[in-house]
Amino acid sequence: MKARGAPRINQQPAFILHQYPYRETSRLLDVFSRDHGRVMLVARGVQRPGSQLRSVLLAQQPLLLDWFGAGEVKTLHAAAWQPGMAQLAGRGLLCGLYATELIQRSMTREVAHPEVFAAYYRLLLELSRIPHDKPLMLEAALRRFERALLESCGFGIEWGQTSAGEPVLVHKRYAFSLERGVHETLADGAGGAVLLGFSREQALDERQMHELKGFMRDVLAAVLLDDSPLQTRLMMRDLLAIADDASGFGAGRLVKGTP
Repeated sequence: MKARGAPRINQQPAFILHQYPYRETSRLLDVFSRDHGRVMLVARGVQRPGSQLRSVLLAQQPLLLDWFGAGEVKTLHAAAWQPGMAQLAGRGLLCGLYATELIQRSMTREVAHPEVFAAYYRLLLELSRIPHDKPLMLEAALRRFERALLESCGFGIEWGQTSAGEPVLVHKRYAFSLERGVHETLADGAGGAVLLGFSREQALDERQMHELKGFMRDVLAAVLLDDSPLQTRLMMRDLLAIADDASGFGAGRLVKGTP
């Protein structure tokens, strides 16, 4: 029952990031909504036989949610699935889980980030449509989402110049650190052509995409993740080890198109 005077939110576009069992018949939902950011909801009675909500509360699917409450945990009142996005599978599912974890790690509760919500929606839609044999397209979609997330959190990068104001040159290599920002390096890093190509939405080949992945990984670790590893990447490391043990060459097939 709705508490008298409790704020009521209706028809709010949202995604379920994660859900947990709660007591005997309910679930706690970690929700990312367009206008209210991350919100924790309790779905009461959803575990009971015959619950109409159970089949609707799908992760990585667009929903319209109604909830009410003034505390840290609100109460879910209604949910409706929005058609048009296929369920993710294979590499696309792993990429979706990676993006979901990034949101959980970087988004403060009840702070709206509509531009991140839009980027997450676009990413999941792309992942649902990209063929499984197009890993570079998956990689490109992930990098665009990471860029949007960084920009929304105030850590946007000037891809055409270093943090010292020097122009990025195609024949140089560049790295990122919290202390120096984007800077020229003689060691491992991303080529200037990679950074400039990414800023111009140009297609990158496999080697260039690998360099960009490493560069973005360093940026995210430094400014959003406090250098603590993502569980999605640890899971991928375990899967690759299993593939190596099983086939001796399976890992090479799994690396492309994964976070």
